[in-house]
Amino acid sequence: SEACSNVEGLLPHLPVVSRHIGKMFGVHEEIEELGNILNCVFRWAATVISFESLSPKCQEKLLQSSWYEMYVLKIAIMQIVQDSTFVFSNGCAYTMEQIEDKRYLQLLCDIKHHVSSWLNYMNVDRAENGHLMTLLLLNPDAKGLDTETVKTLLDMQNKSLESLQYHIQKEQAPGRMPQLLMRLGSIKTLSVEFRQWAAEKQSKYGNKLKVVDNNFIAA
Repeated sequence: SEACSNVEGLLPHLPVVSRHIGKMFGVHEEIEELGNILNCVFRWAATVISFESLSPKCQEKLLQSSWYEMYVLKIAIMQIVQDSTFVFSNGCAYTMEQIEDKRYLQLLCDIKHHVSSWLNYMNVDRAENGHLMTLLLLNPDAKGLDTETVKTLLDMQNKSLESLQYHIQKEQAPGRMPQLLMRLGSIKTLSVEFRQWAAEKQSKYGNKLKVVDNNFIAA
């Protein structure tokens, strides 16, 4: 698709999830949503200057390590609406009754309760969301990184934290920094549950989908 071609142009060394997987194989909307947000994350990552400066191999390892966490945060940002609907990346809003996969529905409810409600309560702005995404992406604990790369990533994270702190100080909001960073713990916990859900989906539709480096692609 055109969206996939755009992603391949930005990050040609990475496997790409078709945003039309659900339509192609008659799988539930949840799988299509997984692909849509993955493509969105890839496009966003390509705009992060510090990430772009890393080697393609390092970029791939970081995305493999963090994309479920960024997936949770992206979903949380889309759910900052005070009603009982859930907004998908295609702009459509679904009621609880319209989401057939009950485990996926429970995960959405957990995200709304543990992350979205806090983002809304704190009135988190676009810059702060970007910093949280960057901190998740530049993960020095990702598997397979050498010592020098870990040091580089720690330095990048420190700079991102300093930039976030400066942004918060301008807004004159004491105590806001730790409140924001505490949400990262909830995001990481929920990302593990989403990873498990995705693995179960892959197992169920194993004849139609396969997983490469934890990413869904067309079989």
